[in-house]
Amino acid sequence: MKKGFTLIELISVIILLGVVSLIAYPIINNSLKGSKQKAYDNQVASIIDLSKRWGVDHVDLLPVGTAEKIITFDDLIKGGYITKTDKGIINPLTDKPMTGCVIVSYSNEYNQYLYRYDEACKINKYVEADLNGNDPVLDNGLIPVMYKDNKWVVAGPSDTWYNYTSKQWANAIIVNANKKAEYIAGKPVVEADVLAYMVWVPRYEYKVGTKEQAIDIKFTTSPTATSGYIMHPAFTFDNKQQKGLWVGKFETTGTAENPTIKPNNVSLTSQNVSAQFNTAQKFNTYGLTNADSHMMKNTEW
Repeated sequence: MKKGFTLIELISVIILLGVVSLIAYPIINNSLKGSKQKAYDNQVASIIDLSKRWGVDHVDLLPVGTAEKIITFDDLIKGGYITKTDKGIINPLTDKPMTGCVIVSYSNEYNQYLYRYDEACKINKYVEADLNGNDPVLDNGLIPVMYKDNKWVVAGPSDTWYNYTSKQWANAIIVNANKKAEYIAGKPVVEADVLAYMVWVPRYEYKVGTKEQAIDIKFTTSPTATSGYIMHPAFTFDNKQQKGLWVGKFETTGTAENPTIKPNNVSLTSQNVSAQFNTAQKFNTYGLTNADSHMMKNTEW
């Protein structure tokens, strides 16, 4: 006679299977999560490596100073570094398209460019504004500042420190080299530390209006002027088209050997053209690394 399982035996087996599944599920689940995380990490590493290749091929577009540069998937696709797919670049963790970007910044400490992937694609606002590509380029020696609570303070990455639509111009300062490390976001500007106050003039074209003294100005990235407009000649320097110029907010002050650009100071006068030329170039020794300080020509006014 064939014996079957008793009810108690069946219940025991079911309980045992339940216990085994309770033990196995977290292990399998963690293993799957671990493999997905590894796939994600490998994918991000590949995206960063491709972005570095993009950076090598586009050195002139990499940031200076405290600015940051975004490299998007579109940039990598247009450059032929990755192949476009209908579904986009899929995130192994979510099985949805990745929406981030690679953000490039320059490290003075390591003397090299740093690349990081950011799924939220949050960029330093030093380069995010309303000038359609003519936003101020911050040299390592320039510190962005804004007027806040009746005083000048250092602008931080989360601050909108300029908005040309609202007539809020970008301002920056140059300070004594031994004080520069102290000038972190939010620090009030100490007048004694300042060597120069500068303002960014974006590339623009202009047209004289029909009304008396009315001038129509348009910010532009084009190398040539729109029909009916005139491109200001100041933005062609050293046979290159410039995005804009940092210009002294005040007349040159101080001395011929140690010039400054500060308010409420006696202007530096009684210099011939040669002396003025040499004085202007002294600003290149004030910690600027990519600037070409020079005396403004008549065509640059």
